[in-house]
Amino acid sequence: MAKLLELIEPLLNRDSPVVIHGGVPAAYDETATDLVNFVLSRRGKQVNYFPTFSTPSDTFDVSTAPILNGEISQAAFQVLGAKARTLHPTHSWMVTGRSAAIMIPGNLYAMSPSGMGSPMPEITNFSSLEFIFGMDMMYSTVIEAAEENARVPYALQASEVSVKVITADGKAKASPFKPRNPDLICRYRDKLRDLWLQEEALIELEWGCLLQTRIAHDRLVRQLQEDPAWLITE
Repeated sequence: MAKLLELIEPLLNRDSPVVIHGGVPAAYDETATDLVNFVLSRRGKQVNYFPTFSTPSDTFDVSTAPILNGEISQAAFQVLGAKARTLHPTHSWMVTGRSAAIMIPGNLYAMSPSGMGSPMPEITNFSSLEFIFGMDMMYSTVIEAAEENARVPYALQASEVSVKVITADGKAKASPFKPRNPDLICRYRDKLRDLWLQEEALIELEWGCLLQTRIAHDRLVRQLQEDPAWLITE
């Protein structure tokens, strides 16, 4: 079997941002750290995003908050350090490249997980790629962003909350924002897969899947605006 890094190298040769998360499948010899270092070495100053989302809490410490997006995101945190992690209390990201100077402090002021001030507008407004290694397409960061931007009733809580955010240098800040609705949401995977395949937004590969974020996001937003309950099961 081909080396994982050899398989993805042609896909990294682009100016637009990339989103990378998940875990290295067992069939490959590379570690998550190998993959992160390879991406950073090949993409230099280009924009790279590794989601480092965390469980909602009264306090978000950028240096210690657990990362829910798999071993690749965890490895990115170990390689880059807390100062490269954005400050959103539930939807933080590791960021490198030209966007880092804006996104790392600015995400603290994002009033929702995927809205203005977060990385998602940049990710979905350009021809970005989302690499999801060893995990299902339903882990895509685009899904929540599309639900939020389509303003479906189940996306966000009705009221703001305030969280204490502790930065990498130990300073504390208050961050008011609207979090995701905590209710468990069951989505129709096959329905979304069919939509994305039809729109050529999704490519299924031996190591995971690849998403054209702008197409995937915009098409799902349109679908949810027509029918806000289209994606969820009863």
